[in-house]
Amino acid sequence: MIEYPYRVLEADGRTYPLVRVELEMKRRGVALPFLCLVDSGANVSLFSSDVADLLGLDLKSGPEKKLWGIGGEVTVYLHRVGCSLLHPTRSEEHTSELQSHS
Repeated sequence: MIEYPYRVLEADGRTYPLVRVELEMKRRGVALPFLCLVDSGANVSLFSSDVADLLGLDLKSGPEKKLWGIGGEVTVYLHRVGCSLLHPTRSEEHTSELQSHS
């Protein structure tokens, strides 16, 4: 098992794991920090168009795809973005046991 510290968001009577990540800006060699919800069952990570703007991406230049989830269907544009996990500060740390998959 892998353990990774995370931050907890409590909303609507549920607990959600959040991790700090850095996403790389296109062609600038700079990474920006974000706090992201972990969806361990997702095949892709979704970010708002505001994040695409901050990263210097031309959102609609990526391949268009339809995705479905609990909220219904959504149109997305796919882009490859470098992503690194950041260790949380001690004040926001919790530990989760994650199963590793091969």
